[in-house]
Amino acid sequence: MQDTREPRRPPTDRRRRPTDSRATESDAMNERCTYCDGRIPAEEWHPVATVRDDDGDVEIYAFCSEPCRTSWRSEYADDD
Repeated sequence: MQDTREPRRPPTDRRRRPTDSRATESDAMNERCTYCDGRIPAEEWHPVATVRDDDGDVEIYAFCSEPCRTSWRSEYADDD
């Protein structure tokens, strides 16, 4: 009889992390708002915006509030 069970996977906390040398632990979360430089509490939800740079890499910008993200987007669009 054929075994139809799925292969066992390691627990989530034991999985290997990607080895991309460009990313570091400190890059995982911005602690300051991109627009006003206000503090962003890590334990709370906060708005973000993503932009693809000329090399095709995605840059993530964090904001302390929706108004800051809206203001940043408005200024960012004016720069293009």
